[in-house]
Amino acid sequence: MNTRIKIIVWGVLVLLFSSCEKDHLTRSVSDAEERQAALISDLKSGLQDATDGWVMMVKSSLSEVAYTPIVMKFDTVKNTVAIRTVYGLSNAAPTYFEIGKGTAQPLLTFSTGSLISALYRIGAEGSDLTDHIFKVMNVSKDTVTLQCYRSGGVYQPEGGATYQLFRRPKGWKWADEYRYFDLDDTNKWQQNFLNPTKEIALDIVDQNKTKTASTIWTNSAILSSLLTTFRRNDPFNRDVSTKALQPFHVFWIYFRKENNSYQTAVTVGHNALSFFPFSVNQNISTSTHVRYLADHLGTHYFVAKDVRLSGSQLDIDFVAYGKQGEEVLTTTYTSN
Repeated sequence: MNTRIKIIVWGVLVLLFSSCEKDHLTRSVSDAEERQAALISDLKSGLQDATDGWVMMVKSSLSEVAYTPIVMKFDTVKNTVAIRTVYGLSNAAPTYFEIGKGTAQPLLTFSTGSLISALYRIGAEGSDLTDHIFKVMNVSKDTVTLQCYRSGGVYQPEGGATYQLFRRPKGWKWADEYRYFDLDDTNKWQQNFLNPTKEIALDIVDQNKTKTASTIWTNSAILSSLLTTFRRNDPFNRDVSTKALQPFHVFWIYFRKENNSYQTAVTVGHNALSFFPFSVNQNISTSTHVRYLADHLGTHYFVAKDVRLSGSQLDIDFVAYGKQGEEVLTTTYTSN
């Protein structure tokens, strides 16, 4: 009889503990779902609330100091995002994004064919992005923290680089819709820059060191014999998976590095000059020499921070940015 009572008591205790454990697991799952739902709500309102957009600073292997700004303006009603970058001009077709639940954190996914997708496919010279899907780690009034879902290829573990997006600074006028470097419209180009072909000198000041590069501004008509071939090899417009930007235009830059003279093709970004290599029939002017230029200047791009045109006087302030969006390299071109 006593043995039977003991067995019954133990059975009741087992059921009691089992019930408590199930209740604990149920509450844990419920709490996690509530946290995700709250984070998704904060993310949607935060993305929409930034009227000037958010900035993601990605790292290219082409430069030790400069980080590449990716400016994104989200529309959470249409699930579209307008992206502006130093690498080129965005296509007119909309880029889509999606916010959904993940295993532990919400996920922000950019569509295939977006600039984000293209950058991770292009590799380290474009950025340190390893996915177009991101875990949403944290959302605050002025920052959104994202982590690449994958750390590399298909069989690599989860968890890539982490990025803290910040609201686009008010002084970043170059990221507005208006284009200073509009080579699609020759009249606008001539109006803004006096002449479609002009030699300038860039004096880059970095930690009291001055570096120079003589530049030939030139439009597509002058390069018509080469431009079609160049565009076939544009890494940002080569195939469906990386067709994120419009076909580029090109400037020529002449510079000296270690007592050697080089010439190279430099592509036009959104109000920016992009020193990004691309291969054309073993043409070292578009690949090897571009890398030399980025190394020589200490940056793989320059954005036109400000353009001032008064009569025949033209001044352009160029900058490159660090990880927090701070100016790390500056130069000013003046026409007189």
